[in-house]
Amino acid sequence: MKRVLVVTAMLMIAAAGLAAPDDEAQIRALIARNSEGWTRNDPAILTEVLAEDVIFTENGGLNDGRASVLDHVRHDHESVKSLTLTTDIQRVREAGNMAWVYAIERAALEPKEGEAITLKSYSIFVLEKKNGRWWIAAHSLSARRERPAAPAKKNN
Repeated sequence: MKRVLVVTAMLMIAAAGLAAPDDEAQIRALIARNSEGWTRNDPAILTEVLAEDVIFTENGGLNDGRASVLDHVRHDHESVKSLTLTTDIQRVREAGNMAWVYAIERAALEPKEGEAITLKSYSIFVLEKKNGRWWIAAHSLSARRERPAAPAKKNN
């Protein structure tokens, strides 16, 4: 009996770190909606997903609060012809009313002048569930320019 209780307890602890199917679907949809808001430079979409007191860090920069993040997005769009953000979620973990997401993001930027570039970032999102819905409470990323693959060596 003791062994059954220990195994049950271990399974419950292991399962606690994984998002429930409904929560995971909501979290994935929220992150996709965030990418859409950045791509469209749409404050209404971002207001739907970002907590009022969200923290956003990027390569040493800090935006504290939703208004600051919205200003950051607007500024990003002013400096380019187009910006397309895609997010590839690698892992979702949830514990109660908190969750975190590890994702790889790519920002395809077409500057007003010069050649287009793609930035690849490794991102961590922290989410909080309030009143039955998920919000992005923090988003931290480290981006660098994605370099084209090296040409294949010819075998002579």
